[in-house]
Amino acid sequence: VDQGLLRRDPAGGMHLVADYVDLQAVLAEVIDGARETLATTGSRSRDPGYLTRIEQVLAGHPGMVHYRVMYGPPRTSMLRDHLIRLLELPDGQDRVRIGIFDDLYRDPERFLCVSEQAAVVVLPSLTSTSNFDSGLVINDPDVAARYLAHIRQAYLGSQHLTTPGALEALEVLR
Repeated sequence: VDQGLLRRDPAGGMHLVADYVDLQAVLAEVIDGARETLATTGSRSRDPGYLTRIEQVLAGHPGMVHYRVMYGPPRTSMLRDHLIRLLELPDGQDRVRIGIFDDLYRDPERFLCVSEQAAVVVLPSLTSTSNFDSGLVINDPDVAARYLAHIRQAYLGSQHLTTPGALEALEVLR
């Protein structure tokens, strides 16, 4: 992973990544940099490398807490299966917190990947109407902490999915 993508501006701050490869690289850096908390949002995740990386980091850091807040049901069985695997990790049901919002008019979908040090706000593609392959990279721990608080609050207001059976019961859209 190119460490220059996450810390492009040595003074901190923000910058835009505008293609799929760079977006996946900064998401990987945020995931790999998490030590205590990793928080993600959205119901569209389908990149196997991204999902596997989350599983590996959580397995490698037994004390880490993970939040996943979905807006609507998972769009793919790949995401649902990933969430089931997370709950099946040792202590997964104690440290993996999955929530869902059903009313997308009241709670529109947002796409975040946040650790204690950095955040990526995934944005719609600059070149395609159907992709989310751009992102705003935020290298400021204070802003990252605020986004972590945002996701924790969203989780608290969501319907909690605490068992593999609850996840298996979700309708997958594709």
